[in-house]
Amino acid sequence: MILQEYLKNNSYQALLVTNLTNIRYFTGFTGSNATLLILEDRVVIFTDFRYQEQIRSELKIEAEIQISGDETLTEFMKKHLNTMDKIAVEAEYVTARQMEKYRQVLPRVSWSLVDLDNFRIIKSKQEIECIKKAAMIADQAFTRLTKNLQVGMSEIEVAALLEYYMRTLGSEKLAFETIVASGENSSKPHAKPGVRTLSTGDFVTIDFGAVCQGYHSDITRTVVMGKASNRQREIYQIVLTAQLKALDKVKTGITAAEVDFAAREEIIQAGYGQFFGHSTGHGVGLQIHEEPRIAAGNTNVVLQENMVITVEPGIYLPGFGGVRIEDLIVVTKNGKDILTATEKQLLEIY
Repeated sequence: MILQEYLKNNSYQALLVTNLTNIRYFTGFTGSNATLLILEDRVVIFTDFRYQEQIRSELKIEAEIQISGDETLTEFMKKHLNTMDKIAVEAEYVTARQMEKYRQVLPRVSWSLVDLDNFRIIKSKQEIECIKKAAMIADQAFTRLTKNLQVGMSEIEVAALLEYYMRTLGSEKLAFETIVASGENSSKPHAKPGVRTLSTGDFVTIDFGAVCQGYHSDITRTVVMGKASNRQREIYQIVLTAQLKALDKVKTGITAAEVDFAAREEIIQAGYGQFFGHSTGHGVGLQIHEEPRIAAGNTNVVLQENMVITVEPGIYLPGFGGVRIEDLIVVTKNGKDILTATEKQLLEIY
């Protein structure tokens, strides 16, 4: 197993994996309660009674299964790890209470904090196929939505309708809480859908995603209810140009910072730099936000083949509204493959 190689290469005697996403990635198990223990000569996974059948059907590795009531993690640690000196745990996913318990059980151990998330940064062919399917579901759902979008609908209604379409088209769940932000609400990058009703002349920003076999998609489109004003067209075109310039940069060997700069420079030169305050994108996979971050500070992060990222610049003007345009991309050997197919020219809904 790859984590046993990691153990050996870093001179750890054991590794505790507590992040459920990483456990799913390395083992195939999708339950909501699990701890994975990696040793040089064995792999042990701990869960509870609810998953005793599921875990046996999902595991894609050879591992010993411990169900609560057999031998708990702490009992196992006392019995099998008490002579060890160096054990690793996931830095981002172990709580202070857990660490206190581990230290009480194994007082002589030196604990090392590690990051396993980067194992997931390069996607396999199978993973990319799942993400492609999730993106296709989202595209199809949005097409249905635009045919039924009307003035007078509330943001919550729009979100519910879009979510219904995604589920009926095969999405396992929502990739994240759908964002529908209309009018002045669209100046809030992560606004929650509310009771505000869509009015003629509104920008409506819709950020959403589907899930296929645990893998997420992510797309944002901004539309106008009725005829767009000249200023709306101006803002929209700036964001679209910025996004296209960033997309043009995407290829292997380019840094994340260079992609971010391509979008940000366009918006700054247009005079709206202070209204674009988030990073240009992020990785997507088993989690909706993964590495790499497509951000100005990531000058050392180099894009590699089969990374899956978003490119999503925006302009957000308080009291007026905002625009964000987001696509989901696979970095390829010679450039990129854009997974989101929904049209990006400004759509006016009548």
